[in-house]
Amino acid sequence: VGESSCYIRALHGQVLTAWQRGDLGQAIQTGEHLLSANPIDHPGVRFLIPLLQLLAGQVDESQEYFFWYQKNYPNDIEDPGFQFAWALSLVDRDDEKAAAEKYRRGMIQNLYLAPLLLDIPEPAPDIWQHNDRGDIQYAADFLNSFGLIWERDAAAVRFLREVYTDSNALLEQLIVLRRKMAEFQDHRYEPKHREIWQQLIEQEQALIKVGT
Repeated sequence: VGESSCYIRALHGQVLTAWQRGDLGQAIQTGEHLLSANPIDHPGVRFLIPLLQLLAGQVDESQEYFFWYQKNYPNDIEDPGFQFAWALSLVDRDDEKAAAEKYRRGMIQNLYLAPLLLDIPEPAPDIWQHNDRGDIQYAADFLNSFGLIWERDAAAVRFLREVYTDSNALLEQLIVLRRKMAEFQDHRYEPKHREIWQQLIEQEQALIKVGT
């Protein structure tokens, strides 16, 4: 177990090093080897590979990857940047309905990602989030690493803007609710704290269901 985990960490380090060096082909190849050696994917490289492919202009390869991913990782956690990449790949296949769904899923998971890519005002950073994939730092890091994919594709940006505009009412409701959750979550002195919190969670899940 120790030798295997060291090997996986070493491969992950090679992926990141090749990426930072600008050798996207090597980063992708090593990432694919890592997934083959460690299908459970402890480092989470499965979310990175298609973004690197899109960054390298490998649109066809990214489409093939998403087909493979859907088959091999059903019911996986939803990474917002990955959902955005999937949406972009679907737009290139002229499947705008499926692309819009992936974009909405990504927007719900991270409320900052679309505004930063579209260069419009984003929500306040102190609203409640499920995990750090939903915070503004994740979105800023994603923009720095992969914003170029959208910057060089005006049609992709237009479609993203259309989906964001169409989803704005739902997203605003989520922002208001999550701001309320952030304000309430530490009110432990409230006798019915658990009951009220559960109601807020149920309201949020109902909104998410509408959006997806």
